[in-house]
Amino acid sequence: MTDPDSVVQIDVSTVGFDRWTPSGHDVLLLAGVVDYLPRVVEALELADRAGQFDLVLYNAGMDPANSGVSDSDLRQREQTVAEWADRHGYPVVYALAGGYTTGITMAELVDLHLLTVEAFG
Repeated sequence: MTDPDSVVQIDVSTVGFDRWTPSGHDVLLLAGVVDYLPRVVEALELADRAGQFDLVLYNAGMDPANSGVSDSDLRQREQTVAEWADRHGYPVVYALAGGYTTGITMAELVDLHLLTVEAFG
């Protein structure tokens, strides 16, 4: 069984309802459209300071698209996270999550999820 103190959760969110009270190694970074990518980099730097990982569980949510984050920024996010994990030799399990068809079509949402598959492929 995994010791809960050995689990690190870092969340970059563009919506306020994702707020929770972090405890231990849990961190929530709220981001807007302009500072979204810098917040992703900040999250990875926080992860680096937390130590080495046996496994990275990456929730590759596309909710930021509904908050105005561009497709190109989401592509860069996926590439940044994939390169970070590769550089450290971390095994990654990712979930194609979030991204609702509010303001985008199902085809556009699928294209966003393909950014994740391509980056980690």
